[in-house]
Amino acid sequence: MRRMVVAVALATAVALAPGAAGAQVSGQVYIGPAPQQQPVYGQPVYGQPTYGQPVYAQPQYAPQPRPMRTEQRAHVGLIVGGAVMLGVSWLVNAALISPFAGWSASSGYQPSWEAFRYAGLVPVAGPWIQLALKPNGLSDDGWGTYLVIDGLLQAAGLTMLILGATITETVTVYGDRRTGPSLSLGVGPGSLSATGTF
Repeated sequence: MRRMVVAVALATAVALAPGAAGAQVSGQVYIGPAPQQQPVYGQPVYGQPTYGQPVYAQPQYAPQPRPMRTEQRAHVGLIVGGAVMLGVSWLVNAALISPFAGWSASSGYQPSWEAFRYAGLVPVAGPWIQLALKPNGLSDDGWGTYLVIDGLLQAAGLTMLILGATITETVTVYGDRRTGPSLSLGVGPGSLSATGTF
């Protein structure tokens, strides 16, 4: 059997040989295309896509100068403090204390205190007028000390109110216009003035 395989191989070689025997060798070497590599099938390999982060430039704004101006303003703290001190001390004297002056549980209402009671309605000067109109002595009861303290409180409140309205302070204001109403009080020789804007 082996001989038969050799014979078939030899016959095939001889059949193909007549074409090769007539060929001439010319010294040129033929190099054919490189053999292609067979594809390998398996798990696909995917690469991660690379996306660049967008870069946003911050807008460059030139700082705008804020318009500023200086204004003369009244001292609001003095005005409010003075008005509260004057108002509270006057209301306590006129509405709560003075109407009960000269009244007691044992003797009742005494008409000799009538002028004293009505003098308490006058602001600032009222406690001093009451001190002069008081029917009994200065130290006979607690009215003398109370009237002196109340008179000083009312006078101090009025002084603070006037000083706050007349003494102005210079304030730097940023912005182009006023944003709300304003009130300006002024004192001149023999006059008071009030100016407001809305």
